[in-house]
Amino acid sequence: MAKLVEIKGTSKSYDGAKVIELKNISKSYDGERVLDSVSLYIRDGEFVTLLGPSGCGKTTTLRIIGGFEMADEGELYFGDTEISDVPAHKRQVNTVFQKYALFPHLNVYENIAFPLRLKKVPADTKRGTRKLTEDEIRDRVTEMLAMVALSGFENKSVSTLSGGQQQRVAIARALISHPKVLLLDEPLGALDLKLRKDMQNELKAIQQAIGITFVYVTHDQEEALSMSDTVVVMADGEIQQIGTPTDIYNEPKNAFVADFIGESNIIDGIMLEDKQVKFAGHVFECLDGGFDKNEPVDVVVRPEDVDVVPPDKGMLRGQVTGVTFKGVHYEIIVDIKGFKWMIQSTDYVEPDENIGLYIEPDAIHVMKKSKYSGKFGDYSSFSDEIDQLSNADTAEEF
Repeated sequence: MAKLVEIKGTSKSYDGAKVIELKNISKSYDGERVLDSVSLYIRDGEFVTLLGPSGCGKTTTLRIIGGFEMADEGELYFGDTEISDVPAHKRQVNTVFQKYALFPHLNVYENIAFPLRLKKVPADTKRGTRKLTEDEIRDRVTEMLAMVALSGFENKSVSTLSGGQQQRVAIARALISHPKVLLLDEPLGALDLKLRKDMQNELKAIQQAIGITFVYVTHDQEEALSMSDTVVVMADGEIQQIGTPTDIYNEPKNAFVADFIGESNIIDGIMLEDKQVKFAGHVFECLDGGFDKNEPVDVVVRPEDVDVVPPDKGMLRGQVTGVTFKGVHYEIIVDIKGFKWMIQSTDYVEPDENIGLYIEPDAIHVMKKSKYSGKFGDYSSFSDEIDQLSNADTAEEF
């Protein structure tokens, strides 16, 4: 792969200062509320990902930041300035879209140079502005081409480029005006798997090299975890959790987050006392505390954190109902008192075999009950849609 080049004279400027802040932002379309009192701040130099399923409000949030949509309620700040009424072209942000929006009649050079041909800078005199000279534009375009590893592509038609190359052109065009914030709306969605992974690495390297804030929208959990400094998980127009990728994965706030980020067994439990929880008919030691005595809770156990042992050695026992080879491990579905658990193990077990499960205290995460309790975590199926497809009353909706 071509080497990425850092832009001259720039460095990562992440210092923790707020660059964007949303305060109680709400938005409705045709009477349907798609954002419900969303509050969030984004820091200078941070790579923030808005993550969630279709319809959760993540793209609407991005479009409000970019000035393409107006919030019905709430305030939007850029630094200390309220910018809700500032038009998109006057905000210090640029956007990279999933479909890139390149100009097919212009070559690579002119696509990247286009924003500079519209840009005016202060003139040398005390008053007035001027357009950039061709030499200034050429220097900036050359710098951008080097940054996105496309030097030598200046005269190529964008229609002859691959998806990954078009993506790089779009990024270079968005960055050439030196915005304070770059918004990216599922920009890798059209690429194949391996190229998408390569572009994830390139985007993160570019962000670290130039040091500006990236706000990235995706529904891909792996993409969010691998690229971000901060992940904002959204559902039903609300922010469910904000945290580092490690925090989001290891300490999910509710059943939605636990289910959406990776695979999770989510079981009804009772918190007997600090560091002691009962679920699936067994009392387990855990590391959690701060709950009321005998409080109903949701318990999360990740599939990779369960050890398969002989039945007489197991804390829980069940019957294997399915085994799928996944390359690096076997995905095992186990029926324990009518609840289907998923286990990921490098050890093969036979379908219909009775096995034991052993769970260490640090493999158990206890959460408070929420409106999402009872909706996720049983692996009888992998999605709600598959059940509804077989239901004659709801099948027409899909």
